[in-house]
Amino acid sequence: MAKANTTNASPTLLGEVVVIYDPLTDGPELLSKMASTLTVMGRNLVPLKVRELSIIGGTGAFHRARGYGLKQTYSIATATLNAIEHYNVTVIHY
Repeated sequence: MAKANTTNASPTLLGEVVVIYDPLTDGPELLSKMASTLTVMGRNLVPLKVRELSIIGGTGAFHRARGYGLKQTYSIATATLNAIEHYNVTVIHY
């Protein structure tokens, strides 16, 4: 993904866009349930213990979803950037 040369030097990371493609599961097991998707958008300030993100859409069972999610990071491996995270979501879908 393209970004401005100045983004990494910016103290606010203004303009940075990050795409994360993680499976939505019903628990910590990777294959526990993967059928539908949620589209989440917002400012993910990792140093904060709990972050609030907007749910702006989805697919499958979550078609036209709206709502919000509270995100917590339990652990992160800085060498690989792999993390275990918990989302508590409130979703309205039709």
